Amino acid sequence: MKTNRNLCLSVLASILFVACGGSDDVVDDGSGSAPTICEKIEWQGECFIVSNSDDSDYHCYARAIELQDGRVMMVYYDGGTYLEGGVIARYSSDGGLTWGDDEVIHASTSTHGLDNPEVVQLSDGTLLVCVNLRPYGSDKEHYPYHYEIGVMRKPVGESWSELNIIYQADTNSDNGCWEPRIIELPTGELEIYFANEAPYTDSDEQEISRMVSYDKGDSWSSAVRYCFSSGNRDGMPVPIIAPDNKLYTAIEDNSGGGGIFNITLIENEPTAGNTDITRHYSVIPEFRSTAISTGAPYLAVLGDDRVVLTGNTAYGRTTDDQVPFLAINQEGTYTVYDVLDDNPFEIPDGYAGVCNSVTTLSDGSILLFSNYKDKIYMMKGKLVESTDCD
Repeated sequence: MKTNRNLCLSVLASILFVACGGSDDVVDDGSGSAPTICEKIEWQGECFIVSNSDDSDYHCYARAIELQDGRVMMVYYDGGTYLEGGVIARYSSDGGLTWGDDEVIHASTSTHGLDNPEVVQLSDGTLLVCVNLRPYGSDKEHYPYHYEIGVMRKPVGESWSELNIIYQADTNSDNGCWEPRIIELPTGELEIYFANEAPYTDSDEQEISRMVSYDKGDSWSSAVRYCFSSGNRDGMPVPIIAPDNKLYTAIEDNSGGGGIFNITLIENEPTAGNTDITRHYSVIPEFRSTAISTGAPYLAVLGDDRVVLTGNTAYGRTTDDQVPFLAINQEGTYTVYDVLDDNPFEIPDGYAGVCNSVTTLSDGSILLFSNYKDKIYMMKGKLVESTDCD
């Protein structure tokens, strides 16, 4: 989505920083009847910066995973003088409460910044980071430098590999490629999904493309179309394997009317190269409006039967500035989601929080990341039962 992409690459305005919300007390109403129980998110402690706060660089697009050794690993884009568009990693040994020093995964090149970093750990312990390489400069045409997708690998006990360019789009930003994400399938193959304008040089259309690796990310197949809505723009894919063993890919999708983006889920069997997909439109009923823009989705599996969803939304705003939200799947389905918090960071009108993501930990914790005031902020919480169901 070009609007969100531009937001992620521009300097955002300052926001009013406030403490995160806490839980509500459970009160017996004395009626003798069983109270209604609902699910809520209980935020713990205060919001805080998790990227480097000691420099003046622009930090954005934080993505995190819980490693097999129990640590949390976060990667993010550093767009300032430190790397001029490179990828940083930080690690936490206490569930995200504190973070160690920066590790440079890869600095920018002489021609490209490395945007949209995503990290995954494979079943054999190998780490992969994929990035979107974007040519420097403000002009649309960057000939001879192309928009590209690249991957770096770190097998157990080894160092990070060189950057492997696996896909090349156009030199024009109107026909670029964006926002890659890798997933390991239950059968061991890897798939990478990304937004792709390259096939549509004569229109503003965009598809989700997919490539497959059969050797843990050393080599990749040619790119093929995963999903496409004629005349529209499918963007920012995030695939997961849900607890029902189906593969669901969250995308932003403006095919619902009025050109307004909303969140769609693409469902298919988790087998390499599967092309039999089902599209579930506008998966958050509360946000089903052609007047409300909701995009940049991100999914994470929580426990044995839940999935949490975040993204950017203008719901409840008096301006077009988008902020993070947190939603959870309705019981018995992974294609309909209820909003737990429509503005967790309590960002006031006129300010934005974008490039959001959500991570879940094995102890049931939920980590929510967002970018504002040029830095990355995080909130930590847990799903709880409550009788305050208004």
